[in-house]
Amino acid sequence: MTVTKKTRARPMETEGELLTAEAENLTLVAAETVTETTGNIVDAVREGFESGARAADSLWSGVRHAASDALYGGAYFAAYGVTFGVLFVGHLIPRDSSLGRGLRDGAKRAASDAEVWEHGRASEPREADTA
Repeated sequence: MTVTKKTRARPMETEGELLTAEAENLTLVAAETVTETTGNIVDAVREGFESGARAADSLWSGVRHAASDALYGGAYFAAYGVTFGVLFVGHLIPRDSSLGRGLRDGAKRAASDAEVWEHGRASEPREADTA
């Protein structure tokens, strides 16, 4: 003879099972929230880096522009100062004097040599150089 154990039919869900299911549901919701928040943080950090890179590019552009302006201004005033000073002194010296002729001839030779140098040709010796 076989003995069978009788079991009672289980109610749909017990209170403990409901609490367990709710806890699992809350855990999934929390995990989704953490994942979403982490994604938002990563996006915010990425946007921050991109914004910083744009700001650095803008700053560097401003620095280059300021440096360029400073270089231009320095070169302009140096050239002006040298040219004006030489011309001012040149007008004080009589043209028909030895000093005046020497300055005039030296300036002509320098201009000629600068033109030769600019075109890449070597300066040829002249009579004044060989004497």
